[in-house]
Amino acid sequence: MRRRTLLQLAVVAPGFAQNAKPPAGIPWTQWGGPNRNFQTDAAGLKDQWPASGPKVIWKRPLHEGYSSPAVENNVLYTMYGGYETETVVACNAATGKTLWEHTTPMTFHSDAAGDMGNGPYSTPLIAGDRLFTTGVAGRLQSFDTRSGKLLWTQQLWQDHKGTQVMYGYASSPIAFRDTVIVPVGGRGRP
Repeated sequence: MRRRTLLQLAVVAPGFAQNAKPPAGIPWTQWGGPNRNFQTDAAGLKDQWPASGPKVIWKRPLHEGYSSPAVENNVLYTMYGGYETETVVACNAATGKTLWEHTTPMTFHSDAAGDMGNGPYSTPLIAGDRLFTTGVAGRLQSFDTRSGKLLWTQQLWQDHKGTQVMYGYASSPIAFRDTVIVPVGGRGRP
C-alpha cells in the first residue's frame, strides 16, 4: 500500500493579532536555520505550548513533499510536488498569500520511495536576492527572490555526472561565503 504524504503548511506565531504584520524576526534562510544547527537567537519564544497548541495564523495545503520553509523579510519560500510536477512557491509570511510560484515538469518516480512519496525533500536556500532549490530529480535552480523569475537551471545528475539515488535527490543547498554547495555524488563503482 503506497502512502502519499501531503505537505500542509501551518504558520504558528502566538503573540500577534490575525491581521497584524508579524515581526520580521531572525531570517531562517536555509536548512537548519541561520547557522544550520536548528537553533535561533530569537527572543520571546515559549518553552512550552498551551495544551491547545499554538495559535494558527494561517494554513494552506501544498500537495506532496517534505520541503521545510526558508523565511526572510516576511517572505516564506518552500517547495511541493504534484502529479509529475514540482513547484517552488513564495508566500507572504503573515497571510499565506502566494507572491509567486514556479512549476516545472518532474518525471522522477521511485518504487523504493513509495512509502515516502516522490518528494521534494530539500529546503530552499536564500542567498542575497537569489533563491536556490534542488528538486527530487537532481535539478538545481536559481530564482530571483522578488519576481520568481527563473535565472538558470542545472541538472546535477546529467550535467555533472552525479549518481542518481533510488529515493531521489534530497540534499538542501547551503551557502558558504559567495558559493552555493550541493552534493552531486560520483560514480565510484566500476
